[in-house]
Amino acid sequence: MVISMIGSAGSGASSAPGARRGRPLGKARLASGVIGLAFALASGTRAASAATITVDDLTQTTATSAADGKCSLAEAITAANSDAAVDSCAAGLGADVIQLPAGAFDLLSAYSAALPNDALPQISSKLTIQGPESGTATIQRDPVAPLLRFFAVTATGNLTLKKLSFTKGVSPYSDAIGSVGTLTVDSCTFRSNGGSQDAVNYAVLDITGGTATISNSTFSANKAYSVFVQDAQATLSNDTFTANTAAPMHLRGSSVIAVSGSSFDQNVGSGGPSAIFAQLTSGTLAVSDSTFTANVTPEIGSATIYSQGGTVSLTRCTVDGNQAPYGGAVQVQGGTFTISDSTLSNNTASQVGGAIQFAAGPTSTLSVKNSTLSGNSSQGDGGAIWTDSAGSIALNNVTISNNQAAGKGGGLAIPANSSVGTVTLSNSIVAGNKNTNATPDCSTGSGKFLTSHGYNLIGSNAGCTVVAGSGDQIGTATTPIDAKLAPLANLGATFAHGLLAGSPAVDHAAPASATSPCEPKDQEGTARPIGAACDVGAIEQAPSSGGQGGTAGGSGGAAGSNDAAGAPGLAGEAGASSEGGASGSSAGSNAGRGGHGNAAGTEATAGAPDSGGSGGSGHAVKRAAPSDSGCGCRVGDSGREGSLFGLAGVALALAALRRRAQRAARRR
Repeated sequence: MVISMIGSAGSGASSAPGARRGRPLGKARLASGVIGLAFALASGTRAASAATITVDDLTQTTATSAADGKCSLAEAITAANSDAAVDSCAAGLGADVIQLPAGAFDLLSAYSAALPNDALPQISSKLTIQGPESGTATIQRDPVAPLLRFFAVTATGNLTLKKLSFTKGVSPYSDAIGSVGTLTVDSCTFRSNGGSQDAVNYAVLDITGGTATISNSTFSANKAYSVFVQDAQATLSNDTFTANTAAPMHLRGSSVIAVSGSSFDQNVGSGGPSAIFAQLTSGTLAVSDSTFTANVTPEIGSATIYSQGGTVSLTRCTVDGNQAPYGGAVQVQGGTFTISDSTLSNNTASQVGGAIQFAAGPTSTLSVKNSTLSGNSSQGDGGAIWTDSAGSIALNNVTISNNQAAGKGGGLAIPANSSVGTVTLSNSIVAGNKNTNATPDCSTGSGKFLTSHGYNLIGSNAGCTVVAGSGDQIGTATTPIDAKLAPLANLGATFAHGLLAGSPAVDHAAPASATSPCEPKDQEGTARPIGAACDVGAIEQAPSSGGQGGTAGGSGGAAGSNDAAGAPGLAGEAGASSEGGASGSSAGSNAGRGGHGNAAGTEATAGAPDSGGSGGSGHAVKRAAPSDSGCGCRVGDSGREGSLFGLAGVALALAALRRRAQRAARRR
């Protein structure tokens, strides 16, 4: 037992800022310290409850290794678990820290015969293992070693890993780490773990029960699922998953998972989805502020993000340039799936649903709001969305444009399937899509239809039955509607289509009183509405800036006659901007000339309206009241045109005052 008494007499230091050194304890403080010591002894508590154990031996030791006067990683873990010294490793003391040096820890065999797949002792206490500030500590399985994982965290264990690298781990079910306790991973790298048998059933991190927090870490070139979570809670933030040959995430059961600020890039789904494989029942998955790019799966029935149950959401995400047979970006086979404030672009499906395939049961729902689906393509039907689900789809403030299908429905397709549920649109744009089947924007099979909740803009209804609602703008094959969308571009927070001048989408979405009002903010997070009403689609477009109003005022009146004329004043400001005009010209020059002495300058005439703008013309500049300053003019009622200052008049007035003072002095 260690009792730490900070600030005791004779210590020569105090933990309190500004405390006096060397002052003896008073009777009251001494009595308090004695009582505290007695309480600590009686309760068996420790005032200091951590130890730092420094590893100085890179070689592997096992349960039967003899002492050699050094401290290996295995010995340090044993010392932390047991709170007892092992070889030269200091005894653990509660929540311990194991400090590793730079270098490679090569693991050749199991730590004990009882646990043939564990290279190191299991973690049963609260423990942090961290790498050096400079250099890298790498924990690796030797290529000739049997199947081994690095760490196993028991139900009582609490393991934190910082600044470490893990490679070449191969073991049944968990290649690097298996945890049923508490696991925290921060700033670690997992590379080239897993073997040929790992494509479907194994994982680099296996989280079954318990909790896990994974942040600022990189998973690359692994041959197994990077993170497997079953009936557990997991939080991932600012992680990178790249060039893995299995889905980075496999989620099952009642797990609760949150992913934020992470990237999934160039992963290949061998035998399944290429990014996220969600097989949840009652669990939830919330993905936000993350990107999915250039992921590929050749597996029939798979997608980049695959969900077959639970509650899943994508918020402020970009899913771009991915490839899959069904649903180039997302495939929903069950549960509740919500996409908001996101962009699904340039994804490709070799079968149907360039961006989304919805093929779920009658209780399933797909909701898409404030999102853009653009540049997606399919070799079959549904360039952006394809559904044969008995569940329901609801789209609100969505832009579906520039998608293409080799089959039917360049934007959206519903096949002639009796099990298909409802598809509703509100405040959405479906326009500017293409296909080779004369159904460019949407296609509905026999007896199927899109249900409008109002205020949609559909470029062409050719091949598509739409049950129209209030405020809809629906084009036909012979008279399609041009939505006048700008090319897909980064508008600040996400990629989306802005609205060009004259777009019929401007101020044409539902009012707040409608059955399906527009979303309170757009895809960029801009509050709606800007203008008379919300805009249709994902983006609320700010009015374009017009030209300058009137030009600045012209030259002012002549100066008074007693002294020389004042120099030209400062040029006036340009006229105010107004909506719809071209940019105005520069401010007027030669602003009003200042008067001198007590005389005020004469009235300056305002400039004519600028030819480029539709703003108001310049107002007359008012005469200034007489004053000793001799200021020629002041700003007119418009508040923006012809600010004229007779600076020269001010100088002359000051000179006159000086002369008066000199004459008065001579009289005295």
